[in-house]
Amino acid sequence: MAVVLAGTLGLAACQSSGGSDADSSANGPSGDCQTAVQAGAPKTGGNVTMLVNGLSAKLDPANNQLWSFTDGPVMSAIYGNLVYLDPQTGDANYYLLKTMTPNADFTVWTMTLNPNIKFSDGTPLNAEAIMFNYQRIADPASGAFYGPLARQFKMRVVDELNLEVTLPHPNAYLPKVIAENLGAIGSPTAIKAAGKEFGIKPVGAGPFKLESLNPGQTIKVVRNPYFSSFKAGQPYLDSITYQYLPDLGQQRSALQGNQAQIAAPTGGNANNMLKAVSTVNHYCNYTGGGQNLLMNTKKPPFDDPDARTAIALALDRKAAANAFATGTPPAKNLFSEHSPFYDAKYDWPAQNRQKAQELFDKLAAAGKPVDFVYTTISSPQQAPMASYLQAELATYKNVKITVKAVPAAQYTQDNRDKNYQMLPHGLYMVPAVPDATDYFGTGAVLNTFGWENSTANTAIEEIVRTNPSDTATLKKNWGVVQEQMLAENPVYFAGVGVLGFISSKQLTGVHPINYCNYLLWGEVGYRQ
Repeated sequence: MAVVLAGTLGLAACQSSGGSDADSSANGPSGDCQTAVQAGAPKTGGNVTMLVNGLSAKLDPANNQLWSFTDGPVMSAIYGNLVYLDPQTGDANYYLLKTMTPNADFTVWTMTLNPNIKFSDGTPLNAEAIMFNYQRIADPASGAFYGPLARQFKMRVVDELNLEVTLPHPNAYLPKVIAENLGAIGSPTAIKAAGKEFGIKPVGAGPFKLESLNPGQTIKVVRNPYFSSFKAGQPYLDSITYQYLPDLGQQRSALQGNQAQIAAPTGGNANNMLKAVSTVNHYCNYTGGGQNLLMNTKKPPFDDPDARTAIALALDRKAAANAFATGTPPAKNLFSEHSPFYDAKYDWPAQNRQKAQELFDKLAAAGKPVDFVYTTISSPQQAPMASYLQAELATYKNVKITVKAVPAAQYTQDNRDKNYQMLPHGLYMVPAVPDATDYFGTGAVLNTFGWENSTANTAIEEIVRTNPSDTATLKKNWGVVQEQMLAENPVYFAGVGVLGFISSKQLTGVHPINYCNYLLWGEVGYRQ
C-alpha cells in the first residue's frame, strides 16, 4: 500500500521473521508485531480511545480504504474485513470470508462467506451484497479509486454464500488484493437509502456501528448488536472513540493518564516517545519499500529520465531518510536483506555529486533546466523534508525547487489527479503483490507518477500469474523490474518502512493486523 508517513523507528528493537510463501516474505518484514492474541480473558463492557494522526470526513468503501493509515482503523470497526493480512508474514487470513478458492490457472476465484453475518441494519451479508458493492465501485460515476480494478471482475452469484469472480488475466494473489483494496462491504439496503450520503451514514457488518462523526476531530462507534451472530459474545467493548491528536507530547500525556489506550505511531520519534510510557505494550513492524519521492514522468522536467537520475544522484539517502523522520534508517533496496528476492546488485545508488551536476548541466544546455514544484502536506512532520531538498539542491547549479505546501485533502487529490511534478509518498510492502505491482505496473492504480516501461510491465504481469511458492521465477522477474527502475529512476526511495502499535496493558485480545496499525476490534476487551 502507498501512504505518507512521518517517519520510522530504529532497527534495534526487532527480530526478523519470515512468511509461508515467497511473496508473503518478499518484503522481509521483521519486528515484534506479534500475530498471537495478547493473553488474558476479556470482560464485556468499557470504552477505549485510539489516538490518530488523521480522520476522514466520510467512510464509504467506494472511496475509503481498509488498508490506509487514516481510514483503516475506523473502516475495519464498521465494516469488518473480508480478508486481512498478517503484518509479519504478509499472509492472507480470512475473516468475514471463510475462504477463496481458485481454479487451476488463477483466472476464476470463488469467494465463500461465513454464514450468519448481518449488517448493523439487520440485513444479511451475502454473495449478492458483495456483488452489489463491487458493481457500485466499478461504476465510473462513483469515482471510486479502485474502480478500474472492480471493472475487471465478471461476477456470478452461485448461492447465498458463494460468489464466483472471473478475471481477464491470471492473478494468483487475489485474496491479498481483496484484503487491501476491496475488503469492506456496505449494506446494499443502506446504500440505496442514503445515496450520496452513505459516507456519513455508513452501515457495515463489522463489530461496531457509527454513533457520531465530527469531521477532523473524533469518530465514535458503538457495538453492532448483530455481530454476535457471527462471533459469539463479540464485540466485548461498548465503544471506541477515534481522536485526532497529532501532537506527540499530547499523545504521550493521554496514554500516561489513561485518557487514551491505543495509538499507531509511524515515526522514529513517535515510537520512541510512546513506547516509553510504562502502562503500554509496544509492537513494531518493518516493511519493504519505504518513504519515497514520486517524480511525475508525464510532466517536465521529470518526463526526461536524465532529470530523474540527476535528482537520484544529487541527494544523500541517509540525510533524506532522516529528514523524512528523525532516526529513519536509509533505504538500501526495494527489498530488505531478509527477503528471498533481495539482490545486492539492485541496491539504490549512492550520492554522486559530480555525475548529478553533469546531468543538470546537460539538461540546461539542451534548454531543459530542472525547475520543478515540490507538492507536500502543510504540516510540521513534512516540513523537514522540504527544507532538506531546498538546502541540498541549492548546492547545485541549474536546478531549482519551489515548495508548495497544501492541506492533506488537496495533497491526496493532487496525487490521485496526477497534478504534481514531485511529491513525498511511501510504498510500504507487506506482501510484494499487490503493493509493488499496483505501484509500478503500467496504468496501475497507484502509479500516479505515470511510469511506463514495457520490459518491467511484462515482468510484473508474469509475477502476478506466478504461483507464490515459485521463488526462483518471482526473483528473476523482480530483478527485471528493479533493473529498469535503476535505469529510469521514477521513484527515489529515502528511508525504510517501520511501523508501530501501542496498546494499554489493561487490554487483551490485542491482535494487530495489516500494517500492524489496527486490530480485529471484536476481539479487544479489558482484562477480567
